[in-house]
Amino acid sequence: MKTKSKSPVRMMVDTDIPRLVALDNHFCPNCPLTEKHFRNCIRLYSAWTPLVIVSGGELRSFCLFQHDKRDLILFRLISNPAASWHDSFAVYLDRMKGIGSWRRIIVDIPERELDTQVFFRRLGMVCTRIERGAYDDDVDDIQDAYVFEYRRSTEG
Repeated sequence: MKTKSKSPVRMMVDTDIPRLVALDNHFCPNCPLTEKHFRNCIRLYSAWTPLVIVSGGELRSFCLFQHDKRDLILFRLISNPAASWHDSFAVYLDRMKGIGSWRRIIVDIPERELDTQVFFRRLGMVCTRIERGAYDDDVDDIQDAYVFEYRRSTEG
């Protein structure tokens, strides 16, 4: 008999918010999310899928997917230094495969992040288009974004 192992992924809850804000502020000091942002993501479940990975009582990472019709767009993925974001996203993707009615997960990746592009390709995601000038925070460093998609299998 096959037993299902307990997934470390769960939905965010209000008690996670202080740790989420601290983690996000550490890794995204130029555009941090606030407590209000996280509360809205938790409450607006028709617009967001807010997930966390907790292991041994410690928050390992969080992931925010924004809903756009039947697509999920990766809005933010942050992992603490003890957890690889590569491993975290693979766990999130595996968890998302079995829930909801989405048809695609969409991720945009800066053109210079080749290792990230290769990683998403290994997960079965396909680059479907290039968005010119998507990252233009610095006039001297305008980058294109490679848009990767994971399509849910329609086979049943």
